[in-house]
Amino acid sequence: MKPGVQRLAWLAGVACVGALAFAVSQWRGDSDAVPPQAAVPAPLPSVVPAPAVPVDEASAATAAASVPTVAMPASAVLRLPPADVSRLQRDIQLAIGSDQRGKAGEAARHIKMCLALERAPERSRQRTEDMLRHMPEAARSAMRAFNQQLVASCQAVDAASREQLVPLLRRSLAEGDKGAAAGLVQALGKDVNLADEPGVIPALRRDAWDCDSTSQSVLSSLVRRDPRLLTPNETGALREQMYLSDGPSLERVIRAEGDPKRKAILEQLKASYQPPPEADPAEVARISADIQSRCQTKPTAPAGLPG
Repeated sequence: MKPGVQRLAWLAGVACVGALAFAVSQWRGDSDAVPPQAAVPAPLPSVVPAPAVPVDEASAATAAASVPTVAMPASAVLRLPPADVSRLQRDIQLAIGSDQRGKAGEAARHIKMCLALERAPERSRQRTEDMLRHMPEAARSAMRAFNQQLVASCQAVDAASREQLVPLLRRSLAEGDKGAAAGLVQALGKDVNLADEPGVIPALRRDAWDCDSTSQSVLSSLVRRDPRLLTPNETGALREQMYLSDGPSLERVIRAEGDPKRKAILEQLKASYQPPPEADPAEVARISADIQSRCQTKPTAPAGLPG
């Protein structure tokens, strides 16, 4: 196995999110609007998934290392939506045939949620089961029932509807929806051609500067591939945002790591958060502070950026 692949595999094992929480985050995380028939009175964990198709190894590694484990409050109880397994399919079809603003983004979230459920690796499913066993019986039963309804609803979403994900995301992007640009890059994966998607980078930058962590992660991946997408000062500020998010987890792993070779790899990864040499530290700090001012909950900064 190549060293880069070994690094990714090891870091991916550091933190693994449950399949159900990952799918629910796709439904809830891209928008403040939860589908009307799926009320969740108790707060579910906020899980921000890494890009579905990372652009490079470094971004995939940092994303994998930063994925949180899921802790469900003992009092959490889910009100299940009506057992209408055709609702997602119906909503997607209505969006495809409608030009009503906001419907494209909603339909795209439905499709992304289903893909997240179905693509979750067996290890994630097992981790979910392990966590469920430690929950109170009522919450455990509710979560399993909720999962079963989601699975049934997703099975009713046909292939033709799923194939509309990219067009729906393009419509959502054109409507200015937050997170649509990141979703489009994730959906296109290796087929993304920024020359054919001129609205992606401006929207990604807008959403990343508005403290959207998924957009920050996707933009960071693209900038690693093409540093010219941002100025050096902007790149430095973006790296600082990523470190504020990933740094605490990375620091814990470095402190716990006993293998000198692996620890050295992690130290190199930590150093990759440094601003470019040509960046102005004062301007990087100003842009970073401006981004942080838009965060509802500011992450606690570790003891300084890596140096």
